[in-house]
Amino acid sequence: MRRFPPLKRILVWLVALAGIAFALPNVLTREEAAGLPSWMPHRQVALGLDLQGGSHFMLRAARSDIVAERLETVASEVGKSLRDADIAYIGLSGEGQSISFRVRDRVQLSAARDKLKTLTAPVEIGGFGGGAISEVVFDSAAEDELVRLRLTDEGIDYRLSLALDQSIDVVRSRVAEVGVLEPLIQRRGKDRLIVQVPGLDDPQRLKDLLSQSALLTFRLLDTSVSVERAVEGQVPAGAEVLYSYDDPPVPYLVQKEPLLATGNFLAALPEADAAGDTASVAVKLDAASQQRVAAVTGQQPQAKIAIVLDGQVAATPKLSDAVKGDTVRISADLPPDPADLRRGADSRPRGR
Repeated sequence: MRRFPPLKRILVWLVALAGIAFALPNVLTREEAAGLPSWMPHRQVALGLDLQGGSHFMLRAARSDIVAERLETVASEVGKSLRDADIAYIGLSGEGQSISFRVRDRVQLSAARDKLKTLTAPVEIGGFGGGAISEVVFDSAAEDELVRLRLTDEGIDYRLSLALDQSIDVVRSRVAEVGVLEPLIQRRGKDRLIVQVPGLDDPQRLKDLLSQSALLTFRLLDTSVSVERAVEGQVPAGAEVLYSYDDPPVPYLVQKEPLLATGNFLAALPEADAAGDTASVAVKLDAASQQRVAAVTGQQPQAKIAIVLDGQVAATPKLSDAVKGDTVRISADLPPDPADLRRGADSRPRGR
């Protein structure tokens, strides 16, 4: 019988022992694997639905909802742009993918169209560069008294694709809430997400979480009255009290009308600082939002915003610090302003 040299036999045994060590966590429960010594592998192989069982969901983004949201956003931008330019108008309305209005004074018709050119300017897609599309175009002749704008199909397709990309991170975070760390999330076609969650014990809870809409807005902090008075019921018109994610939660007085919302976002990309220990997301804003932010910072250089996610305040940075030019950066560990925490400390609700 052929005999192997001692060194080769040692190498074979080392490889075998390493294989056993890496495979060991898979025969243990997650809790038992976590209790292994730090020098041993802890990662378990993720089993699919065919081996472990679990749940399979298909989520669909409704194109009609995207159209309705964009129609409302653009109509609001049209009205605000005309009011800022002191151009009187009547009959501003939206239907289908069209928005129309009439200028009261025909002499201001040209000025109105010029003011709205910002909304019809092409926007870059594919991250922060590469290609451009027109989301909104004029759908009436320059001399027509009835001014019409139309949401383009390619613009709606882009917003639909962007909504799906943003939904992947939202779905992953909500799956993590039910204790599953490695879901399979894939895009399917133009408007669907496939979500497979192996080993899920409570599919109804996850279904309820996935059915909730995630809403991210940027609201200006309202400083017309103190937070304490607002909590006691003296809330100014157009404002409301929202609470932070802290424990116990901290109250903030914010304006109801968002300064920025997801409808104003053109693209979002993850970023990391030079040290690599702080994650953030860089969001590109549309042209109308850039002008709105510039106007606010010009009038209120020290203005602060509340970053509101699903009705709760995640952070309260200075507007000029959070938004630079056409980009707003959201840091993963962005803390509330300490002064805001002190102002709200004495007005925290009991029992919340």
